[in-house]
Formats: sequence, C-alpha cells, structure tokens
Amino acid sequence: MSFIAKLIVPLLCLVLASCQAGTTEDVLGGLANQPPAPAQETLGTGPVPVTLLVARNAGDPARRNVAHDVYHGAALALRELGANQLSISVLEASGGPDTVRALAAQAAASGSKLILSAQDGSATSALATISPVPPVIDLTGTRSAGKSVFAFASDEVASALEGVAAAVAAKQTRVVVAVPAGMPADAVERLRKGVRGHGATLTDIVAYPPAPAALAGALAARRTAFEKATTLVVFGEGDAPARVARAVATGGYGGAITTLIGNFSWRQQQFSDPVLDGALIAMIDQQSLKELGARFSAATGRPLSLEAAFAYDAVALAAGLVRARGNDAIVAGAFGPTAWYAGTTGEFRFDAERNVDRALVLYRVQGGQLVPLPGASN
Repeated sequence: MSFIAKLIVPLLCLVLASCQAGTTEDVLGGLANQPPAPAQETLGTGPVPVTLLVARNAGDPARRNVAHDVYHGAALALRELGANQLSISVLEASGGPDTVRALAAQAAASGSKLILSAQDGSATSALATISPVPPVIDLTGTRSAGKSVFAFASDEVASALEGVAAAVAAKQTRVVVAVPAGMPADAVERLRKGVRGHGATLTDIVAYPPAPAALAGALAARRTAFEKATTLVVFGEGDAPARVARAVATGGYGGAITTLIGNFSWRQQQFSDPVLDGALIAMIDQQSLKELGARFSAATGRPLSLEAAFAYDAVALAAGLVRARGNDAIVAGAFGPTAWYAGTTGEFRFDAERNVDRALVLYRVQGGQLVPLPGASN
C-alpha cells in the first residue's frame, strides 16, 4: 500500500515555511584553502548603512560555509538591486556572543540602519540585549530571539503545518504526527498548537526510535493514534520517513490514512521510494530558487543554499524600502504583520512575534520528483 494524496489545493491556501540547505564536501574543502576573511570590509557606496555580522573565520567548517553563503548572497543582491541605496559593513563575528554583542553595539553607535546576522542561538540572543539597537534580521533563526530581532528562516515544523492546512482544506482533519525521538520540546509544542490552530484534530504526536529494528514495534504500540487518523505527518532525515510510512502501511493500523505529509527534512534521494509516492510537501518555489541559483553560481562558483537566498532577500528588502520610502525607511515598524514583501524565497511578512511568515508552493511527490499541484506557480 502507498499513500495517495487526494488534495487539489489552490495556491491561495498556502502560507509559511522554509527548508535548510545542505553543504558539500567540495565547498567545505575549498573554504579550508582560502585565506582568512578580513575583520571588516565595506560593500557598496549607497547612503544607507547596513551591517552584516558573519563568522567567515569560524573554526567549525559548517558554520564557516554558511557565513560565506550569506556573504555572497548579500553581495549579489547589493550588486543587482541595492548598489545605489545601501552600503554594507561586513564584520567578522566568529568570537561568540560577547563578540557579537560588541559588534552590534559598534554598529548601532555608528548609525547602522539595519543589522543582518547569521549566528547561532546564543550569539543571536546577545543582539537583543543591545539598547538602542536598529532592527536585526536573523538570517538563520526560525524564532525571534527578542525585541527588535526578526527571524528570517523557516523550518520543517512550519513546512509541515502548511501541509496540515492543505489537508484540513480537503477535510482530512484527523492528524497523527510521527517525530524522531529527541525532537526538541519547543518544536513538538509548536506542532501541537499549530495542528489544532488549523482546525485539525490531533490524535497524537508519536516519537519513534532511531534504530530501524525497534521502529515497527514502537509505532504499533501507539496503533490507536494511527487508526483514528486520516492524515499522517512524518518528520525525520535520511530514509526514516519512508521507514515510518512503510511500517504504518504494512502494520495494519493505517487503513484510514489517505494523506501523507512531508516537510523540509525530507531529501530528494528518498522520493523514489514508492511508499512516499503521493506525499505532499510545502516548499519554497523551486523555479524561483533555480533562477537565483543560476545567477549565484555564475557570480560565485558556489551552489545556491537557502542561507544565501535568505541573505539575498534581506538585502533586497532593505534596498526596496529605501527606494520606495527614502533613507529613513528601515525601522522596526516597516516589518509589521500587515506588510507583505516579495522575494526569491516567496512572498513574506513578519508576524506579531517577529517570526517570518513565508508563502510556499505545495508539491506532490510523484515518480520520484516534486510536481506542483494545479494552481501552484512553478
């Protein structure tokens, strides 16, 4: 048995989410051979100062790679859209929270109108302690770290909840969620509230063990939750989503489930598994990313990541505000819940809690590929 999604949902039903881009060994290896990035450099000559905090000299290769992606994404947007509006002061921020706090204070004192930051959670939280501080766009954060900090990335929870919204629209309203054991409690709570907030009935959130041999038994022990559900939402990396879906399908307790919903943690190489055929995944418009990716690769020699795309859109947002409203347009009030903006990562706004709300395209897994549903633009 495979799960065949029966939903045809207009694009207007879609709101929210994002995914995380992977890195490659080639890129990481190439970074290891690069000279250290300067402590400070300036991009562009526009009249409105913006500060970019990145850790291009971080000891962790993955963090360093994200920093380079963010730097190049911001630089490309400045060249294409904001050279006459902005100047970006790029500050090396690989020293941890104290360094980030000091650099943010330096940026505020120098009159920077906006801080763009790509840091881990503790360093980003340090930005919220600066007063006064200009608006901060956290390029890699999914939840606001505090006042004046606007989270610009979305995650697999937001992606899955968009799938739930589509299921509810098709009257598949009884939802069971399978998550890997150890999923952070705040993410589980967001799922719980989000499913119910979309008007669905949550039969349960079932945590499954990482060991494949223990999976079937763990799911079967919670069979009642699956028997009550019409929609199954699955989290997990690698082949875990396929293993979960197969265990439910063959275990005899998923007979009422007609809709399978994925999220950004699913990977392309797993789509060819027949048990995932028909699954729904809400994602950033892949055609839009493809177009930006071609320009990004031509300019940098690097593959586009979502971190680079988010940086591109943040700089484009700042430049657009200045073009439309003048040199004093970048203020926290410009990022209120009623203001929607267009970006390569979809239309977006910031909600009342300063977290991004990004429009997505709903795709169906079909024959190993992502196929946009009728009404979706791609």
